[in-house]
Amino acid sequence: MSRGLGLNERLLKSYLLEADGEITFETLRWALFARDKQRIPDEMPSAWDTSLLRALKSLKNKGHVLIERRRLKDFTEAAIHYPNKTLNRRVRELRLLVLPALARLEAEGRGLGLHYRKEDNEEHTLSLMGRSRRQDIFQDWLSIEAGIRQALSTNGAALLIQLIAKGRSLLTVVEPHQTYPIVVKKSLWSLIIDCERAGMLPQDIPFRLGAFYENVFPAERGKELAFKSLIHSYATIHDKTGAPKLKRDAISLLYENFYQPLLGLGFFRPITKSPVDWMTPQPEEEKALHALFDRHILAPFRFVRLIG
Repeated sequence: MSRGLGLNERLLKSYLLEADGEITFETLRWALFARDKQRIPDEMPSAWDTSLLRALKSLKNKGHVLIERRRLKDFTEAAIHYPNKTLNRRVRELRLLVLPALARLEAEGRGLGLHYRKEDNEEHTLSLMGRSRRQDIFQDWLSIEAGIRQALSTNGAALLIQLIAKGRSLLTVVEPHQTYPIVVKKSLWSLIIDCERAGMLPQDIPFRLGAFYENVFPAERGKELAFKSLIHSYATIHDKTGAPKLKRDAISLLYENFYQPLLGLGFFRPITKSPVDWMTPQPEEEKALHALFDRHILAPFRFVRLIG
């Protein structure tokens, strides 16, 4: 005879029954920890975190829930789920206050934007591939390039030449520390789009270019790199060691948009006069600002849903 559900298992299942939309374990643990508390402690006990995670895994083993481990897709998701990926109450409050507003600023084009360009991400993606894979990609490109060359006699051939040169410079397999002699400071994708919009490509080439690009630079991978690029615009994040540190432009943006709310939360002293004062904070409260982003924002999250 199987045992019934434990207390924490029942709490998790009850909360999930009422949850609206996607929910992470990190959100679950804070929601259940804060229930019925008039004052939330500054630090969530690690024992509570461990106990609840054990209960969640038990629910999974019993067939009650599914757990998907994945990274955040974009800044909007980060504003929803990332604030809870900490055991510290004050850091969580900081993120809950700032991140939704930062997401809106980015959506409106008033944030810091991407740290790396699309062409940087293309080069980075290729740098992670083995030499054999790179050679196969280049041979595929040469086959498409032969079709592009058929249109070189048309008006506006300069754009096609840029596309060919970009493909060669980006995809040619060179020895370490060597570079292709021609440099085109645009992404391959932007040149493909420009040529297609101009109607300059032979009939079957747009389809072949689209399939080629998705094979080499998958859209999901592009979104992941764009998200990382945005985070690196705001902070210097170390993979394993070292404290995170907000960048000067990020601190200026926070100063302009969040000074009074952060002052109200007790993060800053009233005598702080300019964003420059925030670069080398001394009190522990001011150091906490730099925890707005840390390496865990790029780590996998546990997304949970009930079965049935």
